[in-house]
Amino acid sequence: MPSNNILAEEKRPTAHPLLALLELPSAVIDIIALNAARPILRRAPKGDKHAVMVIPGFLGSDAYNKTLCKFLARLGYDSSGWTLGRNLGPQNGVIEALEARLLAQYTASGGKVSLIGHSLGGLYARVLAQRNPHLVRQVISLGSPISESPDSGKAVAKLFTLLNGPPDPVLRATLKIAPPMPTTAVYSHSDGIVHWRNALQHNGHAQCQNIAVYGSHSGLTVNATVWWLLADRLAQAEGQWRAFEPSGSARRLYPTCQNQAATAEAAT
Repeated sequence: MPSNNILAEEKRPTAHPLLALLELPSAVIDIIALNAARPILRRAPKGDKHAVMVIPGFLGSDAYNKTLCKFLARLGYDSSGWTLGRNLGPQNGVIEALEARLLAQYTASGGKVSLIGHSLGGLYARVLAQRNPHLVRQVISLGSPISESPDSGKAVAKLFTLLNGPPDPVLRATLKIAPPMPTTAVYSHSDGIVHWRNALQHNGHAQCQNIAVYGSHSGLTVNATVWWLLADRLAQAEGQWRAFEPSGSARRLYPTCQNQAATAEAAT
């Protein structure tokens, strides 16, 4: 009997087990590289004081992204976390609480809010943007499983399903659609949690871009090249989007920068 669950019918590549084993040491390397790159990051583009919300990944919390939020604040943004404790998945009331927080930030700042989401947090960001496009300036996802269920990896999948039940196929179909504002999907070929193909935006609009970086999944919020990329994306004036185009030696740090209706096949 054919399945009526679109998640079961999709062919979703999974991260290689070896990459999963290398996640912890790779994340440590990301942190070491970040500390070494701090003098360069001081020259990152400055902000315009607009509000930025950073949403943690599955099992993460604001504590994990504290350093990133401080960096964004130093650049000149009103940056903050999601303030909802540990991310245990889209349980009852989570999305509604995030919407209330988004509205509060919009009201307090007097302008649209940029959303940055790591892994599962990136899916939340996309839901918020699709439901509240008048409140959101841009969306940036970091290693988020846009093209698969949010429970990548067997162990993580079991825990996610235990806490939240099976993924909603209707929600999954909605998440594949790019939010109607500048949208950046950051991914890594060495991601040990979410296969890089699953983190790409497919069939996006003209203000969508898929950008590859080097590093681990867990370390994407403490990755120096990601920090520079975030500074560049957030510094764009509202309504004046341009594609990210690294120049000179920086091109080596971003192996792929693909914009406009991107597909996984074209990114290889």
